[in-house]
Amino acid sequence: MGCVSSSDAAGAAAGAAAGAAAEAAPKPKKKLTFGKDPNLNPKDYIVRDLKGETIVRTAGSIKGQQFIIEDCESSNVYLFDHSAAVNVDMCKDMHMLIGPCNTSVFLRDLKDCVVQVAAQQVRLRNCENVTLYLHTSTGPIIEASRNVEINNWQLSYFNLAKNAEDAGLPFYESHWFRVHDFTPGEGVHYTLSDPAMTEARYAPV
Repeated sequence: MGCVSSSDAAGAAAGAAAGAAAEAAPKPKKKLTFGKDPNLNPKDYIVRDLKGETIVRTAGSIKGQQFIIEDCESSNVYLFDHSAAVNVDMCKDMHMLIGPCNTSVFLRDLKDCVVQVAAQQVRLRNCENVTLYLHTSTGPIIEASRNVEINNWQLSYFNLAKNAEDAGLPFYESHWFRVHDFTPGEGVHYTLSDPAMTEARYAPV
């Protein structure tokens, strides 16, 4: 018959104790978004019905939450912070800066807008006469849009590196020029600046 040494028994006991402790340890809580977290005010994460105004969200004001911009005209919106996702809908004659986003930025029903955006993914639908200055980990997706001008991201601001780190968005490689155009009909519905261009174009802020 075999025998179990005291060291083996102690090791088994220690392993069992560690397993029990791991099971008893509280699991990290999933981060709640506004609308679900009573400590967050939805008004801090929604910009709506602007006309001839400028709105600025500084570092630490969004803190990785979702952000919504909708029904705005002839205004400026600057998000100098990282976010979880951003939805922009029904905007006209706007200039927008969207700092590093952890997932997707959706641009829908935009007309005559300039958008500077850094995100894992950027999608456009039903947009017209839109100029993008773009940094993205995947190629931008265009649907039902026309006259879209796409340029490389050309902006730096204080805390950009920290925002990118918090969003998990690397800046060493960008696929801004790998466009996926799903707009029906023949022809190209966007123009692309030269990927080899070294001289920065003017990107208004």
